Amino acid sequence: MSQDTSWEMRQGLPGEGSLGVMDAISKGWHLLKSDFWALWVVALVMVAILMGCGIFGIIPYIGGCISLAVQIFVQPPLMAGLFFVISRRIDGGKPDVAMLFEGFRQRYWQSVVAILPVMLAGFAVGIVVAGVMIATIAATSGFEGGEPSEEEAAVIGITLVVVMVPLVLVMVVFQLFFLFALIAVWEHPESGWEAAKASMRLVKDHFWSALGYGLLCGLIALGATLAGMLVCCVGVFFTGPAVSVWFTGSTIYLYRSWTGRPLVQPIAEGGAAAEGGPVRRSLGEGGPIPPTDIQPPGQF
Repeated sequence: MSQDTSWEMRQGLPGEGSLGVMDAISKGWHLLKSDFWALWVVALVMVAILMGCGIFGIIPYIGGCISLAVQIFVQPPLMAGLFFVISRRIDGGKPDVAMLFEGFRQRYWQSVVAILPVMLAGFAVGIVVAGVMIATIAATSGFEGGEPSEEEAAVIGITLVVVMVPLVLVMVVFQLFFLFALIAVWEHPESGWEAAKASMRLVKDHFWSALGYGLLCGLIALGATLAGMLVCCVGVFFTGPAVSVWFTGSTIYLYRSWTGRPLVQPIAEGGAAAEGGPVRRSLGEGGPIPPTDIQPPGQF
């Protein structure tokens, strides 16, 4: 990897070459197959928790506020925990459902802050779309004349498309810059914002590759969702967690490669490792693990 392609490489960190997008996706797929059911169960627990919390969104009047609170205060640490579990599996450890909650225990506010700009941007986009829709309906006499005519409905539809398409594109690009934020929180315990900035710098240095990766993952996820819905929608509970593990692993491989880190890293013996705590050099408490605590290669 060239020294100019990564901000972390410019800071003198060692590297072992740069993975391509397809390489990372391939490695993520092989990781999923290597321990499918154990990894799938971990991701299923995460999906079940989020869906269970989402049920409260149907409560009249306050349901929307509850859903927003879940997205801000529950989803980020859960996803950070999934990155923790999958990283440990990549490094030779065993998946453990209990480790899914390490995000709450170790990096709660860091993960919330790291993703907060994305959540607030999505909320702002929703307000803008709702405002435009209300204004358009009012302007076409939809509130005064009952049901809008075909011409008025066409105006409303065209207006929404004209507003929605640019907003969606901007939102997709904005979210892309936070692609690695919940991985970086494990390296930046001092601040979730520092983790977010680390992700933004890394995506900036690899923007087109990151964009291609995001679009490809989106297409695969869409295909998996449609396939799951064909089986009376029950298949989504199978494909959703599987795709989550797949993309989480791929993203970790991409992050390690683009930041010049070894793709597989030693796991510490005893202590934090035994407690399910910070167990690796790049996903620890922000500092290097003492050499005496590093497990020699090949002893996983």
